[in-house]
Amino acid sequence: MYPSLVVTAKACVAVSSATAALLGALIVGALMQCGDGCRPKKGRYHCVAKCHINNFSDVPNVPSFVTGEGWGSSEPEAKLAAEKDANTNVVWRGVTKRHCDFKCDQR
Repeated sequence: MYPSLVVTAKACVAVSSATAALLGALIVGALMQCGDGCRPKKGRYHCVAKCHINNFSDVPNVPSFVTGEGWGSSEPEAKLAAEKDANTNVVWRGVTKRHCDFKCDQR
């Protein structure tokens, strides 16, 4: 029925060249739009933020903490970047991020 799709006993999948080309285009498109995650980390200071989560709606399977990583030319700038990164990791409704603890080092 689908001659371009072959599944072997080892669970290997062979796909047609058109499917492979489509997957390649999707990967290239994703890399072109990846934003800050693709850029090299810059700055003299590096901070990791560990922030408490307030689960006021009792959402199941929510962790107690979220973390974020940030770089900057000064320690306050690196802390702010780490806290912003932690904010992007709060993806649940009914949950807020509370105070953060920071661990910073200088290169």
